[in-house]
Amino acid sequence: MKIIVPVDSDKKTVFKRTGRAPFFAIFEDDNLIEIKENLHALSHKNEDDNKHHHEKHSSDEVAHHREDILELEGCDVILTQAVGPNMQEALESIGIKIQKISRVDGDDVYEVLNRFLVGKLKRQTPQTITFATSKSKRLIFPTNENAGTLSKRGAHFGKANYYTIVTVYNTTIVDVEVIDNPGHKSGGCSDAVANIMSLKPDVLIVGGIGGSPAKGFAQAGLDVYFDQHSLTVQESVDMFLQNKLTKINDTGTCSIH
Repeated sequence: MKIIVPVDSDKKTVFKRTGRAPFFAIFEDDNLIEIKENLHALSHKNEDDNKHHHEKHSSDEVAHHREDILELEGCDVILTQAVGPNMQEALESIGIKIQKISRVDGDDVYEVLNRFLVGKLKRQTPQTITFATSKSKRLIFPTNENAGTLSKRGAHFGKANYYTIVTVYNTTIVDVEVIDNPGHKSGGCSDAVANIMSLKPDVLIVGGIGGSPAKGFAQAGLDVYFDQHSLTVQESVDMFLQNKLTKINDTGTCSIH
């Protein structure tokens, strides 16, 4: 997936207006592959900015904008704070989706990109959430502390103090969050399974799990991996991304729960 972000002259700060941005940063998924000069902005650099901002929406203007951005053809989506009707129609005419971003999403291009890839932009549409997260995975780790990827892993998924949720896009960590483990309630293992499934995980990585919850996760369609060696979440993520962990079946890893 190719993603465009309009950026300032420093090539790392998000520029508010698409048509006036000095450059376009182009990413292949989470990797920066190219910085292109904005030919449309270049062609209007000597014009009064306010006059250019209020240009009329017309087929001629759309054609003019389209000519300036043809080199962006082949990209999939642009993340932008503001885009005029002429530029929007020109972008859409070459197959580029428009995803609006907000100031609260940040002004650093990588921060905005990562929020997009995990579906967390403030104004992100369901269509682009599905589009963006198709290559991402939410990994759940039972942990004993709230220290992000440096957290020490819990020995048992149901008794850990926290669940650390790591979202990876291809092989890059793009988001980390930590929540309290609600713990076992009257439902026992079934509650622990429900608690974790409510986090919308793709993978659960544990240091130990009994047969009953393992069966529950298998029935829910969740992949569960066994890692008895990694001390921290980061080490376990690395092991997972290197395909060094073993997927377990519905019998679990321990006989006593």
